[in-house]
Amino acid sequence: MNKQDGYLLTVLSEKLYENVVKDNSHTFFNLLGHEHPRLSFLL
Repeated sequence: MNKQDGYLLTVLSEKLYENVVKDNSHTFFNLLGHEHPRLSFLL
């Protein structure tokens, strides 16, 4: 794997991460708060 491949992989993974976080953050935090009430104060 050369530098350009590594760079593209990094960019793609960052974009994917951003999209996943933006799309699922509310669902994730709601689940976390529901499953772990003691942790809900962190959200």
